[in-house]
Amino acid sequence: MQLDSTPEVEATTPAAEPARPETVAETLAKTLESFDSEADEVNEQTDEAEPLPEHIADGQDETDEPDEANEDEAEEATQDSADLEPLPAPNHWPKDFAAKFEALEAPAQHMFMERYKDLEGDYTKKTQAVAQYQKATGSV
Repeated sequence: MQLDSTPEVEATTPAAEPARPETVAETLAKTLESFDSEADEVNEQTDEAEPLPEHIADGQDETDEPDEANEDEAEEATQDSADLEPLPAPNHWPKDFAAKFEALEAPAQHMFMERYKDLEGDYTKKTQAVAQYQKATGSV
């Protein structure tokens, strides 16, 4: 006696490719692209809008005098981003990762290296703390 009247059919699903983790370089590239596209959208919206009066466009109140400290900071930030030079990858990195790092733009390289140094420094501190604990307790 047959309970199921439907003929048996083999499941034919396409073989899914195994998931590959995204590399740091790919993540940075996507992030920078998103910043570029957001900036383009803002620029397009700004171009379509009516122009602002000069004192508002400059970020000043009608009664305020220009803030020299803010102007100096803005100039320094502009100079800093313009003065950034490409960084070489550390020698201990794998060659394929170093090549991807060196392919990034200078601002992305600097951002990545700042974060990398923070992470590496934290890792070193924790490793040293574990070593001191093991030495103090005599467990190795």
